Amino acid sequence: MLPSKITVIVCSFILIVCAIFFSKFIFYSQCLNPDENFPPRNSSNKHKYIGDSPDNVEWLLQISDIHISQYHDKSRITDFMSFCNETIDVIQPRVVIASGDLTDAKSMNQRKSTQYEEEWIIYRNVLNEANISEKVLWLDIRGNHDNFDVLSINSKNNYYRKYSMQGPGHPRSYFYVHEMRNGEKMGFVGVDACLEVGTKLPFNFVGQLTSKEMETLHSYSNEARNLAVDYLFWFGHYPTSTIQYPESDELRSLIASHANSVAYFCGHFHQIGGLVPKMYAYQKKGFFELEVADWRESRMFRVMAIDHGQFSFVDVRHNSWPIVLVTNPKTVYLVPPVKESVILSSHIRMLVFSPVRVVNVEIKIDNNEWNNCTNAKGPLYVCKWNPHDYEEGLHLITIYCTDVENRTSTREHEFSLDGTRLKSKFLPRLFLMPNLGMLFCFLFTSTVLTSSAPLLMFRYLVKSNQVNPVSLSKVRSKFFARWIRRLCIVSSVDTFFYPLFFYPLYILVGPWAVLNIVGDNIGLIFSWGVIVSSTHVPVWVTYPFGYLQIIVHVFLIFHLARQIDRRCYNILNKKESHSTSYLRILLHFLWENKFFIFVIIIQAWDSYKFWLSFGNFTLMFCPLKLWWLLMAIWLRRKIHTIKKDKLLLKVHNISEKRRGRVITGSGTDDKNDDSRKWKNDLSTLGFRTRSNVYIEININASSGQDEQH
Repeated sequence: MLPSKITVIVCSFILIVCAIFFSKFIFYSQCLNPDENFPPRNSSNKHKYIGDSPDNVEWLLQISDIHISQYHDKSRITDFMSFCNETIDVIQPRVVIASGDLTDAKSMNQRKSTQYEEEWIIYRNVLNEANISEKVLWLDIRGNHDNFDVLSINSKNNYYRKYSMQGPGHPRSYFYVHEMRNGEKMGFVGVDACLEVGTKLPFNFVGQLTSKEMETLHSYSNEARNLAVDYLFWFGHYPTSTIQYPESDELRSLIASHANSVAYFCGHFHQIGGLVPKMYAYQKKGFFELEVADWRESRMFRVMAIDHGQFSFVDVRHNSWPIVLVTNPKTVYLVPPVKESVILSSHIRMLVFSPVRVVNVEIKIDNNEWNNCTNAKGPLYVCKWNPHDYEEGLHLITIYCTDVENRTSTREHEFSLDGTRLKSKFLPRLFLMPNLGMLFCFLFTSTVLTSSAPLLMFRYLVKSNQVNPVSLSKVRSKFFARWIRRLCIVSSVDTFFYPLFFYPLYILVGPWAVLNIVGDNIGLIFSWGVIVSSTHVPVWVTYPFGYLQIIVHVFLIFHLARQIDRRCYNILNKKESHSTSYLRILLHFLWENKFFIFVIIIQAWDSYKFWLSFGNFTLMFCPLKLWWLLMAIWLRRKIHTIKKDKLLLKVHNISEKRRGRVITGSGTDDKNDDSRKWKNDLSTLGFRTRSNVYIEININASSGQDEQH
């Protein structure tokens, strides 16, 4: 029945749209759950009363994404030297965490990636000249840049094992226990999630934890329990959302399983180019994940403290003095869903660091008067308060301090004593909470299917005579009717259908490129990973690459459909250009194809960058970029070289399904009647034809040669 044909079309489009929105819904739903619905953590706080004693506070630092480079921004090195000498001497932490990307490992043009021993020598020399090993416990670990172009952990160019502080004794993950001043124990688990085969850019962005590595991490967690560690710090380069596991979310489950886990500290995202500051999230498993801003561009580092069992931190820019860290009451964003001992405290507490003497520290809560703080010992400043005055709702605490050189610093944050909590911001949760690998895989796969399925559907509708003017007239929107007609035409022409239909399927299963992925080892890039030296490297960063490429391909489908439609209109109305002005023809072509040309330029630029990274061989054998580029140009050219009778026959087939035949040109009266009928049908399809146009298709015509535009 006729309505069923329209139902097929409408339902198919609905399914396509629903597939896209369903994938996005899954993606966002993992990021929109309110924090207060997460399971509470067990409180390991042994300190039931917080006074003005300096005995129960310990502080440490984190720095990440240093990116020491022999080619770019020498100030990274000089500022890092300043950090290791002056900043550490002023703050005097007991522990410093350096969470990956210690070196840059990128060439002068930033397209090629490999390990440069000179950069590692610079890194080690800075640490040695600053006598770091005598000042602090320096816990460094690898990042993806430290693993570029490294075939295995035992490769000669794995300079982390030679020049880092921890690499010689701990080539991958490791565990340390540090005793605090008050006798409590801090445990540190360094999580090395670097790929076992360190591929080059851009296919070395995500992390991987194998079953063997997970067993090692489980043993460290058990060792921490056996040693009765009071505070367990987990750190690594990769956010947990970018790590692939033998089982889903295995690292998150492991961190949450230890009651005394403080948080997971990471880097890697560089605050998404500075667009997402303060990338902090409380994971649904029940722990904080805290990404620190990068040193490379932002010159940021983190000051952390454990004060009477309470964890707090502040991210600061290098040489921004004085540094203020409020440890009690701490910010509402860092309060897990568990009662802490802040309500039993008698003093507001803060750590203030400056290379010169601090002359004044004042605090105020809400709109109350300013109160002076007193120095308890070292960097600890305290101020007496009555927490019962602030038992309900959110309150704002502001600290203002000045040092002897008249440098000032102001810090403020909201706190709560009744369990009132604020949901962490959306964008940090967007990047830190989902399993990005699974979600990008689903998004890529669904996009591939939704780009090919409509072409197959429209081709079937045309071949089975289910598209005709009557069925399209049931579509109320002329806009949708017009695009259904266009897609039916492009799907019914074999020259366009087969390349447009099979390209997304090839990208789904076939190799994208052949390239030197590690050293001189030839590898194959697939959507599901890299094959090199008979080893599968699961680099799901290919999924977003493939997703963007399919989006571009969908644009090509719609562009070709529109241009074929326009050529049919021009033929039917005898409007094909016969201008002799090359400039006019060129300007008209550029205007009609402005978006197509823009996409071609972008694809050509991507191909050029691929060539810079991997050379001529890879560029020639690159179906993902170069072959698509050539295919797109060829298909665009075919619009003007395809036979007119072949093209118009497709249009006629769409419009003449009620008669079940095509016009043959035999019989003058029948021809006139059929022409008028087809003309009316084309009008129903959305084609506009002149009233005096006599439409004739002679499929037996002798015009077998391709006609040019």
